[in-house]
Amino acid sequence: MGGLLLTSLCVALAAAPEPEKKESYYDDRPLSVWLTRLKDKDAALRREAAHALGRLEPPTAAAVPPLIGALKDEDKSVRVAAASALAWQRASKAVPELVDAIKDKDADVRWSAAHALGTIGPGAAKAAPALVDALKGDEVRLCRIAAFSLGQIQPDTRTAVPALGDALKHADDEVRAMAAEALGWIGPDAKDGLPRLRDALAKDEYARVRAGAAFALGRIGRDSDAVVPALIEALKDGKAEVRDSAARGLFDVGPAARPAVPALLGLLKDENSGVRSGAAVALAVHGREEKEVVPALIDLLKDADADVRRITALALGRIGAAAKGALPGLSDAAKDEDVNVRAAAAAAIKQIEAEPDKIPRAP
Repeated sequence: MGGLLLTSLCVALAAAPEPEKKESYYDDRPLSVWLTRLKDKDAALRREAAHALGRLEPPTAAAVPPLIGALKDEDKSVRVAAASALAWQRASKAVPELVDAIKDKDADVRWSAAHALGTIGPGAAKAAPALVDALKGDEVRLCRIAAFSLGQIQPDTRTAVPALGDALKHADDEVRAMAAEALGWIGPDAKDGLPRLRDALAKDEYARVRAGAAFALGRIGRDSDAVVPALIEALKDGKAEVRDSAARGLFDVGPAARPAVPALLGLLKDENSGVRSGAAVALAVHGREEKEVVPALIDLLKDADADVRRITALALGRIGAAAKGALPGLSDAAKDEDVNVRAAAAAAIKQIEAEPDKIPRAP
């Protein structure tokens, strides 16, 4: 009897139809509807379809070839929408066609194609030569987005880093800022850009360029003796965004930034809350070795700004067992009126209490 039931069950399972594959949808319409609409005579409907194909849930590779084809649409708004949709899809298979679209006759299409390549990221690394050419061109808006995208795709640094270094002298403020930030995103492989970044940090008149240079120096220059002094000097900058970026750059440098501790301690009293937070983050790296750090952060737990209190609690948690003296202050912070401060304090207490105190403090 049992054998008969088992046989019947196997037969039934074999005869059962396969479950239907779930079709991707956007705005309650399936993929098939949008693919049909992409061929409509009405450009507005084609544009809408291109937009939709980039945002289907769940995402599907079936949308990519039609979108690539739409990069050649006679209507520029459709081409823009197609490039944007390919960016949403992170469609690395579309990189050659997006590279071609950087030379489109329409400026909006060129910008959208360059932006899409950056959004795709490392999968678009082969687009670096085209983006370098765009960065060297006369179209300022395209130069800006080309610099941004070079920082995202992990390019061949032999051509990208010199081009971004040259762009630090561009006449346009935003091109220079994007170039500085892009060198930072490339990271240590952009070390050949350090001299120009130090120069930009010290001399550029535009605060965002200086802030970008500080960010880049921190990410690139962990082994450079020249980076830490430049960032310490930037802690005195008249613009808060530069001081904040310099502090966070020193955090990126890590333990080698220990000479910056006195200046960072002074920054805990900065008038700008973001700068105080940045200093707290940077000091957390040195809390085990520098005895002044933990008491200073304990005082900062009483800051008027809730986000400063939150970040300070997290910094103390990062220090670990060496911050045991902060437990009373963190216990008070765990009762803070701000829910995020309470959560950060509770997490910090767990970190500190969980870590054995095996690291000797400096005398």
